[in-house]
Amino acid sequence: MVVHFGMKSNATLYYWFPTFNPEFSKYTPGWLLMYFLLQTAGRLGCHTVDLGPGGEAYKDYFANVQIPVEGGHVELPGTINLTRGSYRALREMLRTNLVTYSILRRYGNF
Repeated sequence: MVVHFGMKSNATLYYWFPTFNPEFSKYTPGWLLMYFLLQTAGRLGCHTVDLGPGGEAYKDYFANVQIPVEGGHVELPGTINLTRGSYRALREMLRTNLVTYSILRRYGNF
């Protein structure tokens, strides 16, 4: 069984939260869901399927164009926000340094 919880707005279908029983993963249910979803998108009046950010293989396979997406945040001054900002800055600095990134990547989802 494959289930998709997404949203449709005008002519765009937003592909969110696909889910399936991992027991059937050898049959690639996510890829099959995407295939059938794309086949029926036209009947739903959708001309665009937004797959969202991320570098998953199925997105590269089914996509015909990529639109860069940026993220950000705005915070009020305060001790907690200063700590969060410092953490983010340090993490980004370590991620952009290839030597530290290759070392830290082994120890978790960095």
